[in-house]
Amino acid sequence: MLGPKVDHVTEFARRGLKRKGLDLLGVIPHQRVLSCPTVALVEEELKAERLNKPDNLNGLVEDVIVGAMGAQNAVSYFRHGALLITPGDREDILLAACTSLDAQKR
Repeated sequence: MLGPKVDHVTEFARRGLKRKGLDLLGVIPHQRVLSCPTVALVEEELKAERLNKPDNLNGLVEDVIVGAMGAQNAVSYFRHGALLITPGDREDILLAACTSLDAQKR
């Protein structure tokens, strides 16, 4: 049993598709892990270089921040679960991210 919300969405989709002459084959309930890649997967796909070496590369990437703005504007986007993608020569953003993350740990 997947719950009343999944049942409701399943029936809604089934009726909508039936009007188009299509059959619903199944429903996959939302699982956060299916919509959030791991750090290891992102690193592998982008052939990226990590600047830090976390203990766990299986952490989920919940948001992506592209460091193409001033550091003072970027700080508001830094939070746990966010992946920062920025050129290595953007020391201002890298320092702001390190400072922000350090402050969040306290």
